Amino acid sequence: MRTVLHQSGKLIFHKRVQQGITQEELCQGICSVSYLSKIENDKIEASELIMQLLCERLGISLSSLQNTTGEATKLLEQLHTALVYTNQEKATELYKQLQPVILQVQDAEVLNFYQLLSVRYFLLMGRMDEAICLLEECKKLSSKYSPFHNVIFHYVNGLMFCKKGEWEKGAGYFVTCEQQARAIKYSEPSIYYNLALVYSMIHNVSMSLYFVEQAIHLYSKASKFRYIIDCQVIQGINYARLKEYDKAIETYENILQAAPSFSDKEEIFARTLHNLGYLYARQGEHKKATELYLDSLRYKESHIEAYVVTMYELVKSYIELKQFPDAKVWIEKGLKASKDNTFEKRNYYLLLMLQYKYFRSSGEYKDFLEKEAIPVFKQFKDAQELKNIYIELAEYSESELEYKESNRYYKLAIAIQNR
Repeated sequence: MRTVLHQSGKLIFHKRVQQGITQEELCQGICSVSYLSKIENDKIEASELIMQLLCERLGISLSSLQNTTGEATKLLEQLHTALVYTNQEKATELYKQLQPVILQVQDAEVLNFYQLLSVRYFLLMGRMDEAICLLEECKKLSSKYSPFHNVIFHYVNGLMFCKKGEWEKGAGYFVTCEQQARAIKYSEPSIYYNLALVYSMIHNVSMSLYFVEQAIHLYSKASKFRYIIDCQVIQGINYARLKEYDKAIETYENILQAAPSFSDKEEIFARTLHNLGYLYARQGEHKKATELYLDSLRYKESHIEAYVVTMYELVKSYIELKQFPDAKVWIEKGLKASKDNTFEKRNYYLLLMLQYKYFRSSGEYKDFLEKEAIPVFKQFKDAQELKNIYIELAEYSESELEYKESNRYYKLAIAIQNR
């Protein structure tokens, strides 16, 4: 019973916060607020009578804490492994199995673990609204998390911000997650993979390459060779940024050779061919780039975002080659593919910008940039694209001898550069 009473302090905190009950409301007529606070923080071991009264007010049974939580714990550990290796099918199967079991559990540690893994599961399955809502509940309980649960808490926060495209914030959470994981000697390759990814997204090449090596090492130890390919993609991107083009090409060609061994080889081919195309475009070899982009599109399904991204890059290469009829055709295809998908809104406007710039009058292009593009990219917090737009408007105003307006836009571009 001493163990049960100790577990009850965390459970009472968990259930009280979950039900939105204040300490004053819970302890009225039972004990003082300070006494309840000590119970919830494991500062004292309360009497069995007080614990029973508090549990009754929360609608939970003290005696139920003596029931085993072994089945729930085992399922949660299996679910955690499935989530670490992004196995959607296995994670879904385990999550369904957990639902009736978790209803019988009143151990706060197990419930915390379940909530955190639920957030991670919802993120994996693209159920963003549910993930956001549940993460808010987790934040209320996070002050009582164990060191291991803190690792997962910071990990899912990092994932959440990355899903929103807020890479700097995501990086902050992943850095804390990695530090906490090392402190408790917990090693998870996906932590290092995501650190490599976020640093790549914010163009910190050296840090990205450092963490991707850590991820490759851990995935190799676990014999998870499919995930090494994802790491190699990040390596290739960073080699290209360092202008080590031969190294990047070699990395991508190695991926293409390995791809047939995996069940999702079409996705691997699509992504790698796109990256190779982008690599050749950076070197000014746009004819080769268009061939690779077209090959990539043959492996992609039109409903996924990456399909539209490739079309956008393909259009840019056609424009560089002055093949404007082809560019126009692919702009229309891209706009059609992205118009009805909210997650592709950014790509939709990038394609519209090309359409207005090359197939409309300069005045129409200027109006579009000012009235539509600027508000949209402010909403996306896309500093780089806003800077490009301001420079375009500055140059246009200068060509029209509107020097005051041109100077205003140059100042806005410089302000973004200096942030």
